Amino acid sequence: MSKDFKSKSIKVGKRRFYLKLIRYQNGGFLSLSEGNQSSIGSVILAIKAGGMVESTTIIPEKRQGILLTVLSHVLAEYFEGLALVSLYISSEISQGEAKIILASLKKLLDKIIEDEQKTNSD
Repeated sequence: MSKDFKSKSIKVGKRRFYLKLIRYQNGGFLSLSEGNQSSIGSVILAIKAGGMVESTTIIPEKRQGILLTVLSHVLAEYFEGLALVSLYISSEISQGEAKIILASLKKLLDKIIEDEQKTNSD
């Protein structure tokens, strides 16, 4: 598997989410889908520029609340650039579920950044 592509299954209670992340030189793409198949859902674009993260919705959210925006801002912040995020869920995500998903994402991002730093120092 390419170092630029990561995927992870996240089990939250009885729900299962599939996280797919593609890293680019100037940002990344994140897909978070609930269920057995990957699906494109709501989409948001965020960019970090001048120390701030700004975002715009491309495909509006149906039931994600603020999670889609938070995911895009976290990704843009970590990669210091563009973040394109898709979120497909079957029902509302609770605050506890969102915390577990965000913790899993941050752990994956930390690993990617660590791997990049090792590669750059070699």
